[in-house]
Amino acid sequence: MAARQVTNCEDVQYLLRNLRVVDDKIIYALNLATPTQSFRDAIDPAVKCKQLFEELAANYKERSQLLERCLEQTTTRLTELRSIDPSTDTSINNRIKSERSKVRELRNEIAIEEILRERGRKVFSERCFPHYRGYEGW
Repeated sequence: MAARQVTNCEDVQYLLRNLRVVDDKIIYALNLATPTQSFRDAIDPAVKCKQLFEELAANYKERSQLLERCLEQTTTRLTELRSIDPSTDTSINNRIKSERSKVRELRNEIAIEEILRERGRKVFSERCFPHYRGYEGW
């Protein structure tokens, strides 16, 4: 999964939605990775669990970097806006409110990210524990 460079964080919701598809389909992916005993001859659960782990880890890392980068950019813009004298720019208060709202939204996304990550880790460890243990310390 190639890292996406985002210079404008206006489309962060769209990017997160696309990156979270893996989490939405984790149960299905785990069912494929850990088939019943009758199908184990065709599929090696250890290999499939390792592949799924690598995909999840890369995805989590990319999402974290995206959120951190966007939060940093937005807080920097907010700091810059706060340094502008309101008498020189009459729309400054509206722009500050807008940036504050974006910061809150990004912080909420970070909290959601933690919940999704914890859920993904739990489900992955429950299903792949007998087959793959390289995820410890995740």
